[in-house]
Amino acid sequence: IPAVADSRLELTLRADAPPITFPTALGAIAPGARQGLVVAELGATDRLAAYWPRGTDDATEAQTEVEELLWMHIGPGRVMLNAKFNVQVHEGQVSELRLLADARLRLLPFGEDSPVKSNRIVPGDPQTILLELGDSSEKVTIDARLLLTGTSGIGNLRLPRLEMQAAHTSRRLLAVSIDPALQYDEDAEQQLESLAVSDFVAAWGAVEAEPSFAHQLPVAHPTWSVATQPLQTDTIAEQTLVLNIGRGEAEVQFDADITIETGYEFQYHLSVPKELMVESISVRGENGVEQAARWSRDREGAITIFLTGPVVGPSHLQLRGTLPTGPTGRFPLPRIDLVLSEIEENQIHIYRQPTVLVRVENATGLEPLEQLAPATQAPDHGRLVERFVVENNLATAVLVVSPNEPDVSGVAVTSLHREEDGWEATLDYHFRAEQGVVDTVRLDAPSWWGGPYQVEPSATVTTVDIPGERRHQVIVRPREALSGEYRLRIRAPLVLAENQRPRAPDIVPLVVDRLERFLVLPIGADDQRMTWETRGVRRAELPEGFPRPLDESDVWQTYRVVGQSFQAQLKSVRQELASPQIRLTDVRVAHADDGSCRGVATFDLEPAGLRDCELRLPEGYRLVQATVAGLPSWPQGIGNSRWRLSLGPHHLPQRIEIVFVRDVGHGVWSWSEDELDAPRLLADGREID
Repeated sequence: IPAVADSRLELTLRADAPPITFPTALGAIAPGARQGLVVAELGATDRLAAYWPRGTDDATEAQTEVEELLWMHIGPGRVMLNAKFNVQVHEGQVSELRLLADARLRLLPFGEDSPVKSNRIVPGDPQTILLELGDSSEKVTIDARLLLTGTSGIGNLRLPRLEMQAAHTSRRLLAVSIDPALQYDEDAEQQLESLAVSDFVAAWGAVEAEPSFAHQLPVAHPTWSVATQPLQTDTIAEQTLVLNIGRGEAEVQFDADITIETGYEFQYHLSVPKELMVESISVRGENGVEQAARWSRDREGAITIFLTGPVVGPSHLQLRGTLPTGPTGRFPLPRIDLVLSEIEENQIHIYRQPTVLVRVENATGLEPLEQLAPATQAPDHGRLVERFVVENNLATAVLVVSPNEPDVSGVAVTSLHREEDGWEATLDYHFRAEQGVVDTVRLDAPSWWGGPYQVEPSATVTTVDIPGERRHQVIVRPREALSGEYRLRIRAPLVLAENQRPRAPDIVPLVVDRLERFLVLPIGADDQRMTWETRGVRRAELPEGFPRPLDESDVWQTYRVVGQSFQAQLKSVRQELASPQIRLTDVRVAHADDGSCRGVATFDLEPAGLRDCELRLPEGYRLVQATVAGLPSWPQGIGNSRWRLSLGPHHLPQRIEIVFVRDVGHGVWSWSEDELDAPRLLADGREID
């Protein structure tokens, strides 16, 4: 029904109607001005309920008398109300009893030996509890247990309403048991008649422990209450405040390991900056169960955390949030502290994000801690700036924040090399950072260059996949922030499918202002010659002073990357000869009538690992010039018409050109049908075929 403050019910009954009650009425129920009229002052209730006896025959209405004994148990986190109703039936029969109960009371199941066979609840304030009895008897005792919901056992607790509707109540007694961990004070304005605890126990029966005190209650429900609060607790804590400072704001994480050695805690109080924006608060016990029910803040920003119940022993409190750093780049060191706890250890850790530099000034009451080993630093917190132990509550400092915008220029060389169990790629990245520091080196690389990574100097490496692409970012975090010149080498195997030709990964350093990139490919190794299909590169030498990070026993070709990306895939591998071989010999001679001549001998040589050879000219001929692979060579004379000739790359075919002359007076040029007297190449004293 509509909840109207002055609502009233008027009901006209027949003369033989059974008695009717209205348990949800908030006001008085009285006969009206005319015969059979009943008037109920309902008040602002939203439910109308009426009850009358089931029987409609001429049986005599039962006349009952009840003794009500209430025992309230108050403890941290829980309030129970035990009730014992001793019902005496003087006339008639009773098959159902009705209890009017505070809406906050929740009836717990009856025992197996209880005379109550079933029950049902009619909601309202008060609620009505209907108890159906199994057998009629002149005397019945009802033992009921009810839980008072919506209370933690701390604060002002009023006696919840619980009474039986009966013809007559002989007496009402109240006993209260209060947990030793709580201190209490009864309401001085509502004085109840005291009752000896022994008298209550005699009326109740055998008990395991006596109540704290007892009273005799009036028939009408009293407004008695008792105020409880926890006894002084012995609580110690170790707390750490972590600040992760970025542009415009700082991420805040506060952790406290709390141990309650004696007593209970129902609330925790935190002193925090007024500007702190709280994202989450959690309190967990040893078993990991959440213990924080809710939290609130006052006008000054202080936080009160309300716990789900009394907490004892160890627990961990964590607060996360953000704090603006202000527009000026200078702001006082923020503090977060547990209130009313013995703080055994109090630390503040200051980190920064790569986008800013942070400096601590005017520190007082703060003792610097030894820096953490880089391997133990949490990357999520950024780069560690400073750690302090807070020596007293007056500790202060000023944090100065400035942008970190380093100017970075570098050279990156990607080299490919073959190992016994597959192919690997190495990136040698040499760069210089000025006007700031570099906290992390980020590389954009294909996902098939995916680790494990070997890094020099030592650093931590993580990868972040790029959604929708077959590439990822490789994030290298050096042990210290970098400035000036730095050389990084990172190496990892290639992940290739079966029968897939190896290819060079296109590895691109990110966040760099000026970058030159080079590629180094093997073209000869282990008596094999390799050719590559390339795109986006052109042949070039490595920059001056840039060492080749490769095995000198192999032959390499270097390229400069001329586009934003490149491709390089192995085209073919050809096995080299076991011994040197001349693929083509071409001798051209021009001679004069006076017997002199001049000529050019050309040899296409497969060196098969040969690094030098012997050049032998016919007797009377003079060497004018020698070139190897298009480059001038200076042979070393080793005897009559014999020279030692140095060769080019020992795994690559090469062309050798010899220019020679014969002066006048040495006879005439002669040849036969099968043999020509011409320059020859020898290896180990034997002519190369």
